[in-house]
Amino acid sequence: MSRFFKATLFLLLLACAQPFAGVFDHPLKKEDSAGLEQVLSSMRKTPVVRGAFKQVKTVKKINREFISTGSFTIAGSDGIIWNMEKPFANQTAITKKKMVQRNTSGSVSEMNVAENAVFNKISQTIQGIFSGDFQLIQSQFQVYYEPVKGDKSRWVVGLVPKETTIKKQIASVELQGGTWLQRKDCRRRRKSRNL
Repeated sequence: MSRFFKATLFLLLLACAQPFAGVFDHPLKKEDSAGLEQVLSSMRKTPVVRGAFKQVKTVKKINREFISTGSFTIAGSDGIIWNMEKPFANQTAITKKKMVQRNTSGSVSEMNVAENAVFNKISQTIQGIFSGDFQLIQSQFQVYYEPVKGDKSRWVVGLVPKETTIKKQIASVELQGGTWLQRKDCRRRRKSRNL
């Protein structure tokens, strides 16, 4: 597996947090589509989201957790910037056309989407999730949706990849929010998990 492919998958998994129990018991029904589209529309109304992340990757085979922290900026459909600060500095920017990565030593690597069909698919998926593109999300994932009981402004979305390449790495993605995306949980196929 190429270094860029691994890095891109890592970025998709990087934005992970606690799951919401039960969302996968609620496949998206036709009558719920309007509610989900409204949720995704509200995400699109927030053009730039900035925040901090804490990633905990648990590897059960060795009974160990790996923790990284940093900040991120999501600019709708324009792109995503991940700024990992600990345990080492690493900046990554993903747009529709390319991924640029700067490591601890300052060296920069760049990959254009046109050069790699797999990266193109992953880039589209990442952009679709973070820009709230309903049609793209439905084409790439089996979708589950549940408004939070007692608070119609809050919601949970579950995504199970349809694409074989992504499916080999990611079992599911859970998104939770209100006006904007607040939490993410990505479960990997190899029994490790990024929170």
